[in-house]
Amino acid sequence: MRFLVLLRLTTSSAEDFAHLVACVHDRSGLALLGQAEHYAVLAESGSPGLELPNASGWIFGTLFDRQRNMHIDAICPEVALLIQRSHGQSLLTDFWGSYFAILARPNAVTLLRDPMGQVPGYYLEASGVLAMASDVDVLLETELLRPALDPSYITRHLRAISLRPPRTAFIGLTELLRGERLTITDGRPAFDSAWTPWRFAEYARDEPRGWQVTDLRDAAIHCAGAWSGRHSRILLDLSGGLDSSIVAACLSSAGARFDCLSFRTSQASGDERHFAHAVADHLGVRCFDRSLDLADVDLTRSVAAHLPRPTARSFTQAWDAAALRVAAGTGADGFFNGAGGDNVFCSLQSVAPVADRLRVEGIGMGAIQTALDVSALTGCSFVTAFTHGIRRAYFMPPGYRWRSVDMFLPKEAREPFIEPNVHPWLQVPDRGLIGSAAHIAMLLQIENHLEAFERASAGAMRFPLLSQPLVEMCLRIPSWNWCRDGLNRNVAREAFSRLLPKTLINRRDKGRPESFLVDLFESRREEIRAMLGSGILAGAGFIDIGAICAALDDPAPSRGLAYSRILRIVDVEAWLQHWSRRGASFGCRPAKVGAQGVPALILVAFERIGIRSPQQPEVEPVKVALIDCEAMRGLRFYMPLVRKHVHFDRFFPFAQRAKTLQGEQILIARQLKQQRRIDP
Repeated sequence: MRFLVLLRLTTSSAEDFAHLVACVHDRSGLALLGQAEHYAVLAESGSPGLELPNASGWIFGTLFDRQRNMHIDAICPEVALLIQRSHGQSLLTDFWGSYFAILARPNAVTLLRDPMGQVPGYYLEASGVLAMASDVDVLLETELLRPALDPSYITRHLRAISLRPPRTAFIGLTELLRGERLTITDGRPAFDSAWTPWRFAEYARDEPRGWQVTDLRDAAIHCAGAWSGRHSRILLDLSGGLDSSIVAACLSSAGARFDCLSFRTSQASGDERHFAHAVADHLGVRCFDRSLDLADVDLTRSVAAHLPRPTARSFTQAWDAAALRVAAGTGADGFFNGAGGDNVFCSLQSVAPVADRLRVEGIGMGAIQTALDVSALTGCSFVTAFTHGIRRAYFMPPGYRWRSVDMFLPKEAREPFIEPNVHPWLQVPDRGLIGSAAHIAMLLQIENHLEAFERASAGAMRFPLLSQPLVEMCLRIPSWNWCRDGLNRNVAREAFSRLLPKTLINRRDKGRPESFLVDLFESRREEIRAMLGSGILAGAGFIDIGAICAALDDPAPSRGLAYSRILRIVDVEAWLQHWSRRGASFGCRPAKVGAQGVPALILVAFERIGIRSPQQPEVEPVKVALIDCEAMRGLRFYMPLVRKHVHFDRFFPFAQRAKTLQGEQILIARQLKQQRRIDP
């Protein structure tokens, strides 16, 4: 589904806006669904979705009725009016699904992304309009986006791949967050969180155990059944683990027509056929098993090439290729997956449940029992679990501490990783609990996993465990109930204990596909060396190529995190090379403008640095560029900078370059201070 929404801002006249809409319409090839003085909506012909009566709004995607869990084919005028008057809030309370909503009113337009975010939305400001699109290519085709890459984002991404901030790797392009609402009133944009997980997690209480078990099972079955109704036949990735097995049980209970597919690797740790076939036999469905083929993985091709940020998951090419071959024989038109189960079912390996129970109930038998559960789950002693829980509950802030990974990054890039406000979900309210914060952080970590499945071109990818009603229900369950009896995801295990084999329900270990990644790394060492050694990341100083080459030269068998880390870096390199071939370049982030309307810093810099050939970068004409102090810290790549006598090439030592840039920054700030233009 491809769409583009143009919203007129105060800086654009009605005539200029109408002219821009006409030009964009011609360039995009999209159909014009609706247009007014302050907005225009374009979409690809045949895009799934709903149109509200009187062209008052459009909902792209799939929408289900919350009460009946039935697909919505049309919306009556009364319901449409309620959606309009609530500014889309009734969509979140009365419906659920995978959608992007556009609600048009006189002098105002509201854009709303569903809480699970399976329909993307990216926006930018250009030519007096705010443009919201379903994908990057729409913005490129309409020439609303200039593909300038943000170097500071690349550094941050390499340090915390699973943490997704609103901004993307393209300068000026921002992602509308899950459950976020954008309202343009009289040309002025305003953002707010229409849905937040804290609305449910903040009031987590230890309700009767039976209710939690029953509600979880019912919610999972209803959600999976609703999604299965959109397909004639389904192919389910059945690993033999708890999460995919629960999806299989839900599909069976809902009466869906589906087959299962189990993947195996060369090592026993990645072969779960025994568990997968046990589940399939128990449910009476077919289960295919296929070996993952190294030949299906092309490291030079990023599966996230169409996305505005890398996902570091090129190895999934093997999973997709195997699934497509099986689907061609079964006639499957939908691919289901148990992704997100660990995250939704709060599979924590920490003392957070102990801390939560201490803060809610104080020191008592409940906290002692939870400490015993955590001890059995993690293998630590009871004393360790209890004392660390006390320290975490009473002597440390409740926020989630996101860990960064600095392996194979240059020392100069290893600054303190402090981004407390990078995502609003990470901001813990006054009554928020430590375990709830960790639970919500896990919901953020899974987001990268939901994109870039190549098999989606042959059939929709569905993740039923990440359905809004189920997620909301699980957020209400306190963290200590999830680890009861020393078993992770305990509530989910009990909910499906009668629908799955006992061996599966009581299983404590988990299959690991890492052996496939090891084989991939070992077979491609020289290819990786050549790709990274002369690549964009090394040339720009983003990675420590010497440390990577040392790891590649080590003849010892792959172990630890080094091999997987290198494969993630390779995928980022592939993503950069793809966009380099499409004309992307590193640029500077826009300047922050002070109260007097003057930029914080004024530098003369190259407008564009081509990255098509890292060995001999293409340099285009010099032009005045505006960048701020934050952007100065991002100039760690080999971008030549010119100001009077200052000139750097790619071989200029980083330490001397950084020192010189800092001196230039201070000098310019002093000059502007003397002119009373800024306060540094």
